[in-house]
Amino acid sequence: KMKLMVFGINGKVRMRFAGKPPERTGYTVPEGKELAEYKRIERILEKWGIDNRNVLRDFSLGILANETGINKRNLERYFAEYTDIGFREWKNWLRIEKGKELILSPETMTIEEISDILGFQDKCSFYRLFRKQTGYTPGEWRSTGGHPEMGD
Repeated sequence: KMKLMVFGINGKVRMRFAGKPPERTGYTVPEGKELAEYKRIERILEKWGIDNRNVLRDFSLGILANETGINKRNLERYFAEYTDIGFREWKNWLRIEKGKELILSPETMTIEEISDILGFQDKCSFYRLFRKQTGYTPGEWRSTGGHPEMGD
């Protein structure tokens, strides 16, 4: 299965495939107009994801479609075919990236407060996804200033 490369620089979201396309029935690498459309969607989502107001709330695929002016079906195809991740995974990636920033922010918020701000239903969900995405707990991230690998 093709790995998704996700780059987060200064809050920007950029997702690209690395390697070969996923081995699924009927999958083709986008090209021509389809590739141009996916790149257009990627630029719009990148700008949308930078805006903290968008990440600091719960949102659905329908809300995302309405706010970006992108057809909901095109968004679904974008996530399924171009990024090889689902909308929920992308949404959680954005939220955890913002969580990493909030954990290190000068205003000392509890992990539970950060979890609430980011729209997680409970602290356990935030912890689980944070550890899955970073390899570390939110507490390890905070205590090492965002560099837990230096403590290893």
